[in-house]
Amino acid sequence: MWFELILAAALVIVYVAFWAWHSQGAGKLTQAEIDQYIAIIEKLPLPEKAVQAFIARLRPWAEADDGRPVYMFNLIRFLPKLQMFPKAPEFNGTPHKFIAVELDLVPVSSSTVVPDLRWLVGGGFAIVFLMVVWLCALLG
Repeated sequence: MWFELILAAALVIVYVAFWAWHSQGAGKLTQAEIDQYIAIIEKLPLPEKAVQAFIARLRPWAEADDGRPVYMFNLIRFLPKLQMFPKAPEFNGTPHKFIAVELDLVPVSSSTVVPDLRWLVGGGFAIVFLMVVWLCALLG
């Protein structure tokens, strides 16, 4: 009996910690947060034209934030040749995967992608608990 109670308490503690970690976020992005992220992106060692094109897509998306979770769907467009960036080391080989691509991140509704992970983890913990208790009763 004590074993089952301790196991249940341990699983509940781990689940509550996971729930709190997975639930972080304070809602909608503020204008100050958006400006801070844009400033960080502008400092990246990338071609100015590419940075400005990305920011032109990012700012309206960030300003339309509704505070709900975001899941990204990657759209990949292969470029005709390897893109070299300023201050990048010399490269004399075959481009590997993402060196020769441009990524566009497209938000999609979380309900289309995956159910809430907190419920899946909670169900998994319940299954583990029931299996352990059943095994203890079987061997017991």
